Amino acid sequence: MGLPPSAYRHDAWWSNEDAPQNTHTQSRLGWMAAGYTAAAERATHQVVFTRIVI
Repeated sequence: MGLPPSAYRHDAWWSNEDAPQNTHTQSRLGWMAAGYTAAAERATHQVVFTRIVI
């Protein structure tokens, strides 16, 4: 199973949003919940996840 087409077309899909009212559940329930932020380079199909340090 791969990413949805919108992940390849829209920078906003990779937004690091963790507030419950935001619609980017992939970040809130995915990488943000695991303690990471994402930085995507869609042209090269690469994503860098960085651990959130508190």
